[in-house]
Amino acid sequence: MKLLIFVLSVKDNGLYSAYYNAQRATWDNLIVPDVQTMYYFGKGAAREHSNEIHTDAHEARYNVGMKFIKALEQIKELDYDFMFRTNSCSYVDKQLLHDHLSTIKDDKYYSGIMGDCNGYKYGSGCGFIMTKKLADILVEQKDKFRYDWVDDIAVGERLANNGATIVTSKRFDFEQHRGEQIPKDYFHYRLRHLDPHRAPEVQYMREIFDVKYNNKQVIIK
Repeated sequence: MKLLIFVLSVKDNGLYSAYYNAQRATWDNLIVPDVQTMYYFGKGAAREHSNEIHTDAHEARYNVGMKFIKALEQIKELDYDFMFRTNSCSYVDKQLLHDHLSTIKDDKYYSGIMGDCNGYKYGSGCGFIMTKKLADILVEQKDKFRYDWVDDIAVGERLANNGATIVTSKRFDFEQHRGEQIPKDYFHYRLRHLDPHRAPEVQYMREIFDVKYNNKQVIIK
């Protein structure tokens, strides 16, 4: 089973660039067989690494759906079975995620932290899983994609209209567990912090890495 981790990314020479560099230096620095990571960007980002996908979509929150579809078009011929679409403020345990998906045979598998909007259930854009077949459907039906909606909701709408039923996933949300110890047994950690500058999130990536691979115990501040 081949897994693609597809990361919604931005290069802003600030916080989002720091996220990108921290992801590459921590969880994505580990090699796991049959798992690859690709980062996709909008217009104007300088190319630094071979696993970057660059689109001509403008970098703006209202345009993340267009950016996603354009990135999917570029990887349509890529060989993979499952995609985990995630974002900059996530830590991913590649081995645990691969293990989690290795026994799933449903070619329309769609999973994430479930939301409900406009009458459609969808997987939170912080991290949702879908099969290659579903990703291809999004590209084939790009003219029906709701670009006026946030991308995760628009994905949920298209997939629901093609027979995919979302399966609830699990995720460790740092903001909900402040004062607790960082656990080892999650494949997805959402690092978003209520601090207006969100500076702790980059440090969280390093702390999770230390917990998992350097046998440290860390309390979330």
